[in-house]
Amino acid sequence: MESAGVQPWDHLHPMAVRILTERGFDLTGHHPKPVPLQPIPDLVVTIGSVARDRIPSPLVKATRWIHWDIADPADADGTPQSEAVFRRCAEEIERRLPALL
Repeated sequence: MESAGVQPWDHLHPMAVRILTERGFDLTGHHPKPVPLQPIPDLVVTIGSVARDRIPSPLVKATRWIHWDIADPADADGTPQSEAVFRRCAEEIERRLPALL
């Protein structure tokens, strides 16, 4: 499994790192990266409207393309709700992951 973005940041979001670390994920050595176009994966999951709208055309040919309409939690940066928004996003993704198996 790979993770990449259509508009990757130059660093991992600190709140995302904190919440994923709390959930037992080791992000050592991980960094944002662009979506690879080759080889075309069997499954592509887009999260959020930006990813859906800007998916590179070769990835549309994946065997399965699933879209999850989950808002980007970084949109809540600088608000009192920021941490809660990141936690809800992580919970929503965790809730949906078993359906991929």
